[in-house]
Amino acid sequence: MEQNKIPHIGLDIETLSLSPTACITAISAKTFFFDGTVNDSLSLKCCVDATSCAIYGLTSEQRTITWWATQPIEAKQFFLNEPAIKLRDALMKLAQLYHAVQDAYNCQRVLVWTQGTDFDIAVLRNAYRQVFDDDEKAIPWPHDCVRDARTYILSNLNLLHSVGFFHDFNPERPYDVLPKRDDWVKHDADSDVLQMVHNLHHVTGYLVTAITTDAWKF
Repeated sequence: MEQNKIPHIGLDIETLSLSPTACITAISAKTFFFDGTVNDSLSLKCCVDATSCAIYGLTSEQRTITWWATQPIEAKQFFLNEPAIKLRDALMKLAQLYHAVQDAYNCQRVLVWTQGTDFDIAVLRNAYRQVFDDDEKAIPWPHDCVRDARTYILSNLNLLHSVGFFHDFNPERPYDVLPKRDDWVKHDADSDVLQMVHNLHHVTGYLVTAITTDAWKF
């Protein structure tokens, strides 16, 4: 299977805490390919009922709740437009999506990409374990199928800069060299996933260009 035709899942969550035990308020997951395309028929977008999270011991922090109150209406539109479902149902839907992608593409190892592996994945792992009685098998993806989009993007931007790309590259604002999505809404889980896919696609395209134009020797 060609690299561009291998399915991946981009994943983002919103929460009411910065702790690994955080209450989850939104989940977005999209099947994508490194050519930048997204399979909307194999995607998930749901708001999660905070009370159902609390029942399983997931936690909220006042400072995070206060922070959400300061965010623009665009960032909160996700919660206003989507009916909230119970945590257990949301986690089951996410697991069903993962298995549906496996079946649709006959691909047992589907990589799950998040912005860092120390938050979204940790929060979801805790939620699965709380809801499904500490059963590690409830987590749909193998632990070695998780990938960190932030590290992939930033390390490769620095690598590309070292071989002559991005003359105006600023290490303090590395994402400035990537094309922008005009409709990106920060902290909207659905929009954040699309932005991550957008960035992965463009960075990979630059890498291909560097290799095919002999920008560096291996």
